[in-house]
Amino acid sequence: MKPVAISLVVSTMLLLLVSTRRCNAFFVPVGIRPLICGTRADRFSGLFSSQSGMKESESSTNPTISTPKHTIRWTNEEGTIEFEAYDGELLRTAALRRGIVSPHNGKSKLINCRGLGTCGTCAVEIEGSDAIEPSEKNNKERLRLSFPPHNPERQSPRLRLACQAQVRGDLQVTKRAGFWGQYEDLSPSSEYETYFGDLEYLLDSRSPDEGTNR
Repeated sequence: MKPVAISLVVSTMLLLLVSTRRCNAFFVPVGIRPLICGTRADRFSGLFSSQSGMKESESSTNPTISTPKHTIRWTNEEGTIEFEAYDGELLRTAALRRGIVSPHNGKSKLINCRGLGTCGTCAVEIEGSDAIEPSEKNNKERLRLSFPPHNPERQSPRLRLACQAQVRGDLQVTKRAGFWGQYEDLSPSSEYETYFGDLEYLLDSRSPDEGTNR
């Protein structure tokens, strides 16, 4: 098995061990946990409450047309590219939606975890922790950015996973070279390329719906 595949498998297993709390696993959507993991009464209640809670859920996740925008300045070896992100949008999702830059280098544009926080290939340096949420690394980031080939002793403390950082203000982002963005040199290119269209960020439940902002 190739090193890339080994790293992805091992890091995913580690993350599952850390993240899973019975039915509170990150891969089980909150809205359907009673239907999948609850008692029989929970499942019955969840079945009939799902429809009534739909409008409330949609109103809380979908932004209005007045959703603020922030400027992202993305730097690699070719220079700096600017694009806009909606307030609350995950940095990875914003980059892929705009179709200007990719948070992944080379073959990792195809081989990545699609935003689960397990592969570490969307690692970028972010200046301005007050303009992202969470301002400090979450558990997924601390785990994955401590696992080879990432090394917190050799890498910038500003290194974050783009799939875990919600944009809350203007950002300066630097993309480093390497499959995982783990080297000191700047990435030769952040040319946009996607293999699965909107499915690339299908697992993103935190970003506002882009369609309501047009």
